[in-house]
Amino acid sequence: LARLHATDTTHITGIRLQTAENQLDDLENFYRMVSKPLPIIELVLRWLRKNIPTYTKTTLVHGDFRHGNFVVNANGIAAVLDWELSHLGDPMEDLGWLCVNAWRFGVVDKPVGGFGQRETLFKHYETISGQRVNETRVRYWELFGCFKWGVICLYQAWTHLSGATPSIERAVIGRRVSEAEIDMLNCLMTIQGLSK
Repeated sequence: LARLHATDTTHITGIRLQTAENQLDDLENFYRMVSKPLPIIELVLRWLRKNIPTYTKTTLVHGDFRHGNFVVNANGIAAVLDWELSHLGDPMEDLGWLCVNAWRFGVVDKPVGGFGQRETLFKHYETISGQRVNETRVRYWELFGCFKWGVICLYQAWTHLSGATPSIERAVIGRRVSEAEIDMLNCLMTIQGLSK
């Protein structure tokens, strides 16, 4: 991620800036379209809007950097896949997304994708990038990622239930909204110092 975030973007065309605010607008529009109001999602949406972090450096952001979207060989990461969500934005977004509980696949004691610790990720990111990791922003983007995943799950269920794309897989993903809601509450409590 440190190397990806160092990419010179001055000559890249067709990639838009995505702030937390405009991403929240898009996600809220999807959410309102496919679901009745859900208390936890409403709470987290309000909190995310009220606490949008500020930052000065905009970089290339992968947007979906997580377990399953990179290929690892004996030398480390050999390839990064699924670039369709890439954009310009806050580099801490990628670090937060990598820590979302949904990508840990049950390995909850290793919050970085189910294979590592935040402290190790941050230390190596800082060493390679020369930039300090802002843990407050990473935690914001982790909560944002849980919210985003919850909205994606709602949308997947809606595509099945509406008949637009009948699919058992999409119906099953819709059942994961409750997991995302638990993750949102856990993240929010951690941010507010109510739990570890």
